[in-house]
Amino acid sequence: MDVWYVSYGSNLLEERFLCYIYGQTPEGSTKPERGCHDQSTPKGTDRIDLPYPLYFSKEQSKWGAGGVAFIDHQSMANEITIGRKYLITEQQFIEVVAQENNIHRLQIDLQTIMEQVFANILTGWYGICVPWN
Repeated sequence: MDVWYVSYGSNLLEERFLCYIYGQTPEGSTKPERGCHDQSTPKGTDRIDLPYPLYFSKEQSKWGAGGVAFIDHQSMANEITIGRKYLITEQQFIEVVAQENNIHRLQIDLQTIMEQVFANILTGWYGICVPWN
């Protein structure tokens, strides 16, 4: 199954996102990502407007000094965050989420997530809306 991985912040830059797929070191980081077992390029990518406000928090992330981009969990009609979606395999999705959260192995039941529309994975929230238009 292929799924859309929707991102914002630093992953708007396709070269940055592809570091999770290929196992490269993103610009501004000293830590290489481990990459996915399937290193095939996303089957599609496109802009998406997310109806959630964007904000920055923290003073440091795994990429170094500087704040981290977050979006609120409550949608707002007058707030748009520009995002980018990448069409990747289910296994790539799981491996990218694990790398984003500094977890070596992660199991995600995407079928359950699609049925429930969202799921609490670790300390973050990952939403899947079907279908993305």
